[in-house]
Amino acid sequence: MTAICTIGTLHSRVDGLELAPEKKLEDLQQQQLQAYFKVNSIIPALWLKHLVRVMSPNPSQVVCLSARVGSISDNRIGGWYGYRASKAALNMLVKTAAVEYGRRAKSTSLLCYHPGTVDTSLSEPFQHNVKPEKLFTPEFTAQQLIAALATLDSDQSPYFLDWGHKVVSW
Repeated sequence: MTAICTIGTLHSRVDGLELAPEKKLEDLQQQQLQAYFKVNSIIPALWLKHLVRVMSPNPSQVVCLSARVGSISDNRIGGWYGYRASKAALNMLVKTAAVEYGRRAKSTSLLCYHPGTVDTSLSEPFQHNVKPEKLFTPEFTAQQLIAALATLDSDQSPYFLDWGHKVVSW
């Protein structure tokens, strides 16, 4: 059994509020931060809460789409406060849930997956900074994820991997 949580937002309209990545501290707004956490952290956490009771005793996976910018140790350029923080929170929620899954759903691997920059509406405003060979189709990213799932071992869970199956630091 595999469950993949694909919800996430970087720029959009959430609860009537227009979201856009913050470039400096002065851009921070409470409602925008709350919206980022609602979509990028809280909703996936509720998935984890409910899935622990229904995961198969056979090797299974729960995947949450994350982002490299959610790595606390891999933040060298700053900015995007709400998105970064909400993805870092997601990563911590998955890492913490993996402890409980290890007791209650022993055969389940948890994965935070960084798909790279995918040619979707989420990345569209930022694609001008991306080298063409680093802008991936949704199909390529899905194939990479499926290939990564075959390599997971619940005894090593949780994982934070990128599209090339390389470990991303938490």
